[in-house]
Amino acid sequence: MSSICCFLQYKGKAVNTAIDLAKEAAKMFENLPKIVQGKTQISNMPEYIPPTNGFDICSKEAALYYTFSIAIDYQAKADILWDRLRKAYVDTMREVSNKPYNGLFYPEVILSYKDRPEELANIIKKLIGPRSHNYAAKIWLDVASKLKERYGSDPREITHAKRRVSEVFNQIKDFKGLRGIKIRSLYIRVMWSLGLFKISDPENIPVAVDRHVCRFTYLNVCGHQPPENACDKIDVKEEIADFWTEVSREAEKVIGNKQWLKFPYYDCEERKWKYINRIIPGYIDEVMWGSKENF
Repeated sequence: MSSICCFLQYKGKAVNTAIDLAKEAAKMFENLPKIVQGKTQISNMPEYIPPTNGFDICSKEAALYYTFSIAIDYQAKADILWDRLRKAYVDTMREVSNKPYNGLFYPEVILSYKDRPEELANIIKKLIGPRSHNYAAKIWLDVASKLKERYGSDPREITHAKRRVSEVFNQIKDFKGLRGIKIRSLYIRVMWSLGLFKISDPENIPVAVDRHVCRFTYLNVCGHQPPENACDKIDVKEEIADFWTEVSREAEKVIGNKQWLKFPYYDCEERKWKYINRIIPGYIDEVMWGSKENF
């Protein structure tokens, strides 16, 4: 049985699973405002812990911090990598010194190493320590170049007006490090939830599919482990992402107007937290990652 046939056959079961996931995600994300304000920390959401007190999440600097950080998110264990990224931000963006890498998260500073990529790689190795500092340097140089050429070095300009999720995917499809199925979804979710991206259809932010989400889907929908190498196939990952978006819409019909169905996001124009009464697939993947394989 093909992956899509298996998923569709057990769609009803998946709707119930999506409801359970949404309930857990709602509990998890109700803490998002406190995390962003630095009032609490949750280890399985390290991407939201601010690097400094009083960090302006609506600023250009915040957009650059999250963009370059998420671009190398898969380069080490998440909590360790994000801890190093926060320290690197403080060391290079907040502390005034004569260090040559001051302002490291600005595209112009990154691009000053264009002809010396090995030097940038060594700086990244020293400050952040990703799995491959050489590849991380290539990612940063590529992203910095495209941001400078297309968006005036400001990631917020990717959505200077409201954009559909599919449009944003198209805009970042050639950004090294941000174009993969998992990372692009994580990137849009984080940027939208913090008010840095204007998204007209956040309910279509898909699950960020990696091997864990793939295994979770097969086990909890089809009732068995994924076929060999299935979780490495792009088409299977895309099917899984589309499937959970579709299932989330069906789950909303079952849930109706339940008070618990609300997910926070920040509005940078009004400078306040708001809530959306929709299931955001890109939020429920946090529960999949944090769960045991059988939910």
